[in-house]
Amino acid sequence: MKKIAHIATICVGEDGMVARYGGEEFAVIVPNKTLKEAYVLAHFLRESIENERMPHRKSEVYGVVTVSVGVAQAIEICDAKGIIVAADAALYSAKHNGRNKVCTATELNVSENLG
Repeated sequence: MKKIAHIATICVGEDGMVARYGGEEFAVIVPNKTLKEAYVLAHFLRESIENERMPHRKSEVYGVVTVSVGVAQAIEICDAKGIIVAADAALYSAKHNGRNKVCTATELNVSENLG
């Protein structure tokens, strides 16, 4: 987990923030990014972790540590609970669609359903 946090911190740069959120999850906050920029950053983060080739015996498909990423934008969702719900829904969509993927809340229309 420390190595993943370190890689994430490098990927987001000095303007971003990485925090442990739950057992195996991290919250990554990158202010002043468009959804597209955050999506590109999420892919960079996912690839950077996979490219470290850290062994993962329980990963039958990949054999190395990989991450699934959910992306949500605060402009679309105005409160803290809403942004967490949206990012979490996107994360679980990425996990359910094969893992080692990036999914945005916009793709799921999560912000429309928070109303």
